[in-house]
Amino acid sequence: GFLFLLALAASSDSAPTVPSDAVLEVRLRGPVPENAAPDPLSQVLGGGTRYDLRGFRKGLRMAAQDDRISAVRLKAEGIGAGWAQLQEMRSALQRYAESGKPLYATTGETGMTEKDYLLASAADSVFASPESLFMLNGFMLQSPFFEGTLQKLGVEATAVRAGEFKSTVEPFTRSNFSQQNERQLSEIVEAINSAFKSAVSASRGLPTDSIESLADNGRVFSAEDAVRTGLADGLVYENEMDSLFVNQLGYDSADDVNAINLQEYARTSASDAGLSTSDGNGEIAVVYGTGQIVNEERESLPGNAEFLAPGPFREAMQEARDDEDVRAVVVRVNSPGGQIAPSEAMRHAVKLTAREMPVLVSMGNTAASGGYWLSAPADTIAADPLTLTGSIGVFAVLFNGQEMLNDRLGITFDKVLTSPY
Repeated sequence: GFLFLLALAASSDSAPTVPSDAVLEVRLRGPVPENAAPDPLSQVLGGGTRYDLRGFRKGLRMAAQDDRISAVRLKAEGIGAGWAQLQEMRSALQRYAESGKPLYATTGETGMTEKDYLLASAADSVFASPESLFMLNGFMLQSPFFEGTLQKLGVEATAVRAGEFKSTVEPFTRSNFSQQNERQLSEIVEAINSAFKSAVSASRGLPTDSIESLADNGRVFSAEDAVRTGLADGLVYENEMDSLFVNQLGYDSADDVNAINLQEYARTSASDAGLSTSDGNGEIAVVYGTGQIVNEERESLPGNAEFLAPGPFREAMQEARDDEDVRAVVVRVNSPGGQIAPSEAMRHAVKLTAREMPVLVSMGNTAASGGYWLSAPADTIAADPLTLTGSIGVFAVLFNGQEMLNDRLGITFDKVLTSPY
């Protein structure tokens, strides 16, 4: 039982055996963390994260050069990555495709979403499972509002904010979007729509107006629709994919098709894949600033929100400054912001490091508010066009439940004090 799991966990760190003429399988499913800690137990039980963004890029970079990899297959199963991450993943797929090796994309039995298709469209060929869903119906941002609910409960919400576009408080104080928030959300969703159309148009050879028309007229909801409109190349059942590889990759039979998944393959060393690992001029440290910014370190359980605390971040920056082999630092930021004091503490750590060596900030899906605050002292800040970034103010929300407690529940309070304030 437990000892067996420990043995498997220990063995999971060893380099995998990569068969010759292998097909690298990449399952597009669920969220894609920036840099996930190894989770051997989830690997043993078949759950948890399959790869992180770093492993995705590394795996495809190696596959392009590795003589043991013949092709890459993407399998769409409902990816949950953010749009900026998806752009980076698509770029990694395009760089792999430049190697001349085949890149195939298929739907799972459940179908394909726009996020899946943004990646799948980079493939040489896209195949869909018969009768599966294939959604292309535009984009939407939606938010619930609780002002009416709070009124019915006898709770009054008071918002204090600096910056009219700081909209986090609006769900508690309004019943709809403010003019400012509607404007910024419209710009975000239009940017996503434009990037999606441009990417699909470039890969599939379809005019952007035609792609827009397909979405506006609701003409693509199934795999058959996708093939008919030129978004996919054919219908293939899941159990027929190996036969497809036989025909297109020259295997003798379906039994000869060797496959390795990306999670395993990413543990291969770059040198084993035929890549140079060092130029002898020192190292570049990568420090991750991921999650909601909080004062104290908190455990981020699988599937839950990530947290970013100043303690581990400062330690990582200090280690980079103290290491004589480190000649530059890349800070990868993917944070919506959070509390002010820890944001300032991390900003100071970046500033101290920038005094001694070059610091580059690479922004992921989000680097907003405190996420931008800590990035500001860097020598260079790089962001994807779909990164949500900037610092647009601060806010606080106070809830007064006196009416609910006193008038509806009969709960009262009394007090004694030593000072009027």
